[in-house]
Amino acid sequence: MTFLLEALSEKMKACLREDDTLARLGGDEFLLLLQGQVDQQSTEQVLQRLVATAREPIDWCGIALEVTVSIGACFIRGQPLKKPEDYIIAADAAMYLAKEQGKNRYCFTNNI
Repeated sequence: MTFLLEALSEKMKACLREDDTLARLGGDEFLLLLQGQVDQQSTEQVLQRLVATAREPIDWCGIALEVTVSIGACFIRGQPLKKPEDYIIAADAAMYLAKEQGKNRYCFTNNI
């Protein structure tokens, strides 16, 4: 499992800009901080690239491993939240919504 998570994270990092941050929270959950995204549309373009990249098989000893992703995102509008963990909680709620809607998708929270 570690090989798969490492390979997936490398593929995802290749979709990002140098200033963006990708971190593994634990298990199969990652946190992504996109620096300087000014609108939801440009953020969605990044998320679409991540989903498309994750769908590409990963070779492991000649075996094509396929993964699915569910991405939850919160877009900060106006006043920032008080605690950083509030962003994680909001994105986590959106991720579970994406999981409920099916594989290989992303969802935004509406309350940020």
